[in-house]
Amino acid sequence: SQLSEEMPNLKILAIDIETHNPLGKTMLPEEHPIIMAALCGENGFRKVLTWKKFPTKLEYIEFVNSEIELLERLKHYIRQYEPDIITGYFSDVFDLPYIKSRADRYRIKFDIGLDGSQPKIIKTAANTTTEITGIVHLDVFKFIRKVMWTSLQTTVYDLSSVAKELLNETKEAVDIDKLYLSWDNHSPELESYCSYNMQDAQLTLNLCKKVLPNVMELTRTIGLPLYDVSRMSYS
Repeated sequence: SQLSEEMPNLKILAIDIETHNPLGKTMLPEEHPIIMAALCGENGFRKVLTWKKFPTKLEYIEFVNSEIELLERLKHYIRQYEPDIITGYFSDVFDLPYIKSRADRYRIKFDIGLDGSQPKIIKTAANTTTEITGIVHLDVFKFIRKVMWTSLQTTVYDLSSVAKELLNETKEAVDIDKLYLSWDNHSPELESYCSYNMQDAQLTLNLCKKVLPNVMELTRTIGLPLYDVSRMSYS
């Protein structure tokens, strides 16, 4: 079909971050740094950027010297990859706004838009969305939670549960609530957290590929841009 012929031409890049977060569910982007950032794309493109060194044989881990350098390298790789779609899981609300907040703190221009603009975060009373000029930002969580929920058995929409049902893929178990302790103590367990970070990005990429034909079909039916359709309610 014409749709299946179009799909391979879209370059997708998945992003997932981990933060130093001693407060559990409470997120303070103005205080807590990004300590790991994973990118996963086509043709084996895989990177986890982190700024504490430890022994590892994982080729996709790249050590940088600071959070500032992590943000600069993250921007570099996004530009170098030139994605048509950037995808994340809850990235409208968490990953991209958090990256923007940390970049702002250091007065770094996170200018990944094709016109040199930064991600635009739009907040309303009911919703938060993040736009990137010239690149479609597809938050897989939003689409699954708002449109695909009627066809899923799971009533829990965390990445692990959704990946298990849609992809039959399971995540390795790590205690993410203790990541900040491993970071503070410079623990060798940081390698397993980097692996976890990459796995989240890989699952997000796989989920994006899985749902993208549905999103594309809706864009044709409704006649609205992919960005808007992926955030619409089921009605």
